[in-house]
Parts: sequence; C-alpha cells; structure tokens
Amino acid sequence: MSVHPGVRVEMVARQREMGRDGGVVLDGRDVGTAVFPDAEVKFFFDAEPGERAQRRLAELRATGAEVSFDAVEREVRERDYTDTHRAESPLVKAWDAIALDTTRLTPEEVVDRMLAAVRAREGRPVDLGAVAEEQRRSPRRYRETLRTTGLSVGLYRLAAGSEDEQRPHGEEEVYLVLEGHARFRMGDEDFAVGPGLLIAVPARVEHRFHSIREDLMALVFFAPAEGTGAQAQ
Repeated sequence: MSVHPGVRVEMVARQREMGRDGGVVLDGRDVGTAVFPDAEVKFFFDAEPGERAQRRLAELRATGAEVSFDAVEREVRERDYTDTHRAESPLVKAWDAIALDTTRLTPEEVVDRMLAAVRAREGRPVDLGAVAEEQRRSPRRYRETLRTTGLSVGLYRLAAGSEDEQRPHGEEEVYLVLEGHARFRMGDEDFAVGPGLLIAVPARVEHRFHSIREDLMALVFFAPAEGTGAQAQ
C-alpha cells in the first residue's frame, strides 16, 4: 500500500492527527523522517536479513502457513530494496534517530535499550543502586541503563562459578568492577580483578572474566554505543 502516493498522503494525515497532542508511540519505515520529523525520541531498528527472515518465518508458520526460509528471506531483501529506492519517502535513518541492531537481542533487551535512550534524552538521573538491586535478582546478565549515540552504559553481572561467554565487540569498552572477585583475560594478559578496578578494552579484542569466586558486577561503558560500532572481525 505504501507505494501508492494517494494512500500514503491519507495515511500520513491520519497518523499526524493521532500524534497531534503527543504521548503516542508509532512504528513505520518513514515515521521519523516524513510523518513526525520533530519527534522527541526516534529509533531506527535493524537486524541482519537472515535474522529478520527467521522471525517472519516463525510468525507465518504460527498461522499455519507453509513457506520456506529461502522464500521469506528473498521477500525481506526485496522489500528492503523497494523501500530504500522508492521515490516517495524512501526508507532512510533520520539524522537524530538512535540506531539499534536487534539481531542478537531478546525483546526484553530491546526494551531496556529503548528506555535507556529515553532516560538519556530526557536528562533523567539513574538510581544505580536500585538498578543494581534489580540486576542481582534478574536472570539476565546485562542490563543497559543509559544510551546516547556515542555512548551506552549498563550493568553486567556474572554469578560465582559461571562462565563468561563474551565475544569481541566492535566498540571500545571500559569496565568498572563494583563487586565480586575474579580474573580477567584480555588478549595475552591475565590478571585478578576486584571492586574499584577499571579495565579498558580496545575494540575487537578477545576478553572475558573467569575464575569467578564471588558474584561479580561491573558497570560497562561502550563507545560508541553498544551495537553501533564496526562488527567484530
């Protein structure tokens, strides 16, 4: 439907009417550029085509549709091309949109990152003690607390005796160990870590915590924001 100019004009008018007084959340491939270019907070979601095809395949099969992965992936790629090359309101990232690569994220992790970005945009302070207490009770290892284009901050927790299954990131990282004791391996280096230790990790360098003797929690800084740097090689 979006390829028909007349339909698009009517859709945009109705969407703007919905959001005239604010307080709405809208999703669409040109919402942040054509429909609401002055929106307070914008997100540009992306994921690898194969991952998006896998998600779409699961949706279709849940309805009983008999489709193949190859057919769905082909459709995803064709739509990407059509949307980015159409004459009217092509799909582009707004200059002030916050990019989120959701390829390896759960829905809960995506929401964490969105809320972290909203907090940063609104200048809201974060009660790190309260967030840390929530993280101690959470089964998830990482919880993002703040996100801007150039920086993201989160809490990383590893239980005593657990394995750290990290992979190299495309961003530079800094860890501030808040609690617990373990060892940290980075490249050829291996050293003990404890509360108060600050560790800088260059982009794309192998690293992980190990020999975790006590529950470990660290504040992690990514620059640029986690998930927006160059992909690890």
